[in-house]
Amino acid sequence: MIKRMFRTPDRFGAMVRGGYPMVWRPSSVRFGTFEERGGVLYQSVLLEDAQGKAYVAEYEMIRVGGDWQNTGVRILPGEQLGV
Repeated sequence: MIKRMFRTPDRFGAMVRGGYPMVWRPSSVRFGTFEERGGVLYQSVLLEDAQGKAYVAEYEMIRVGGDWQNTGVRILPGEQLGV
Protein backbone atom coordinates (compact mmCIF):
# COMPACT_ATOMS: atom_id res chain seq x y z
CA MET A 1 0.00 0.00 0.00
CA ILE A 2 2.78 2.46 0.91
CA LYS A 3 4.68 1.64 -2.29
CA ARG A 4 1.56 2.33 -4.37
CA MET A 5 0.88 5.59 -2.54
CA PHE A 6 4.35 7.12 -3.02
CA ARG A 7 5.48 5.21 -6.16
CA THR A 8 9.20 6.12 -5.86
CA PRO A 9 11.79 5.99 -3.06
CA ASP A 10 12.48 9.72 -3.58
CA ARG A 11 8.85 10.67 -2.96
CA PHE A 12 8.70 8.44 0.09
CA GLY A 13 11.96 9.93 1.43
CA ALA A 14 10.66 13.48 0.94
CA MET A 15 7.55 12.62 2.96
CA VAL A 16 9.63 11.13 5.80
CA ARG A 17 12.06 14.10 5.83
CA GLY A 18 9.20 16.61 5.94
CA GLY A 19 6.80 14.82 8.24
CA TYR A 20 8.92 12.63 10.50
CA PRO A 21 12.28 14.34 11.22
CA MET A 22 12.75 12.19 14.33
CA VAL A 23 12.68 9.12 12.07
CA TRP A 24 14.84 10.64 9.32
CA ARG A 25 17.65 11.92 11.56
CA PRO A 26 17.34 10.44 15.06
CA SER A 27 20.08 11.02 17.59
CA SER A 28 19.39 7.57 19.08
CA VAL A 29 17.38 4.47 18.17
CA ARG A 30 16.42 1.44 20.29
CA PHE A 31 14.12 -1.36 19.23
CA GLY A 32 11.30 -2.05 21.65
CA THR A 33 8.70 -4.78 21.69
CA PHE A 34 7.46 -6.83 18.75
CA GLU A 35 3.99 -7.90 19.68
CA GLU A 36 0.62 -9.02 18.42
CA ARG A 37 -2.51 -7.08 19.35
CA GLY A 38 -5.86 -8.09 17.93
CA GLY A 39 -4.26 -10.16 15.18
CA VAL A 40 -1.99 -7.30 14.06
CA LEU A 41 1.80 -7.30 14.59
CA TYR A 42 3.56 -4.15 15.83
CA GLN A 43 7.24 -3.25 16.18
CA SER A 44 7.95 -0.37 18.53
CA VAL A 45 11.07 1.73 18.09
CA LEU A 46 12.27 4.24 20.69
CA LEU A 47 13.66 7.38 19.04
CA GLU A 48 15.27 10.57 20.22
CA ASP A 49 15.39 13.64 17.99
CA ALA A 50 18.26 16.13 17.64
CA GLN A 51 16.86 18.20 20.54
CA GLY A 52 16.75 15.18 22.87
CA LYS A 53 12.94 14.74 22.77
CA ALA A 54 11.81 11.09 23.02
CA TYR A 55 9.28 9.39 20.72
CA VAL A 56 7.95 5.91 20.18
CA ALA A 57 7.38 4.88 16.57
CA GLU A 58 4.90 2.04 16.39
CA TYR A 59 5.15 0.24 13.03
CA GLU A 60 2.35 -2.04 11.85
CA MET A 61 4.06 -5.03 10.24
CA ILE A 62 3.08 -7.66 7.67
CA ARG A 63 4.96 -10.62 6.26
CA VAL A 64 5.38 -10.54 2.47
CA GLY A 65 7.02 -13.71 1.21
CA GLY A 66 9.93 -14.16 3.59
CA ASP A 67 10.30 -10.45 4.39
CA TRP A 68 8.78 -8.13 6.98
CA GLN A 69 7.35 -4.84 5.70
CA ASN A 70 5.54 -2.04 7.46
CA THR A 71 2.11 -0.87 6.42
CA GLY A 72 2.14 2.32 8.46
CA VAL A 73 3.53 4.04 11.50
CA ARG A 74 2.13 5.92 14.45
CA ILE A 75 4.44 8.34 16.27
CA LEU A 76 3.77 8.88 19.96
CA PRO A 77 5.49 11.46 22.19
CA GLY A 78 7.67 9.60 24.66
CA GLU A 79 6.45 11.55 27.69
CA GLN A 80 2.96 10.09 27.22
CA LEU A 81 4.49 6.62 27.59
CA GLY A 82 7.02 7.36 30.31
CA VAL A 83 10.00 7.25 27.91
